[in-house]
Amino acid sequence: MPLSKILSDSLASGVGQGAYETALFHIQNEHASNVGGTISTTYSDFVFNTVKTNEISGASLSSNEITLPSGTYFADITLMLSYTNGYVTRLYNTTDSSLVLEGQLGYNHSAYTYSLGSQIKGRFTISAQKTFKIQGACHATGANLTTHGQGYMATSSHLNETTIWMNRMALFWKLA
Repeated sequence: MPLSKILSDSLASGVGQGAYETALFHIQNEHASNVGGTISTTYSDFVFNTVKTNEISGASLSSNEITLPSGTYFADITLMLSYTNGYVTRLYNTTDSSLVLEGQLGYNHSAYTYSLGSQIKGRFTISAQKTFKIQGACHATGANLTTHGQGYMATSSHLNETTIWMNRMALFWKLA
């Protein structure tokens, strides 16, 4: 029996089914080769270029800006960073110039190609349409941050398949 049927049969009428049963806006960064992106000691915008799912009327992605209509949302954002030393990520409301959610502080040695993840998760409510950016800042400086600060990837041709390179994604569920 499908999980959705079990959940709907188990819950009383009118009880919500959880975040995964609501409208979803899913974006990510896709490209055909190893491309990272710039990060610096001031907040840099993470690059997003693909809408995978858009079930929210009024939601859109344009030039790394996310537009969401009024409502209550749960965000689940995964980002990769390299060569950064200390780093932090955030979901920033550009309409109101305000911090919405912040990811955990992390550390990734500036001399190594290791890509470490940063998660931004949380619930927020907006009373009108707003525009957001997903951003990061780091302690390191140097040439590697220009090409790989937003994630370093090695080739995976040994997998014998077509690879879509993707090193960040953002999921927004509209809860109400």
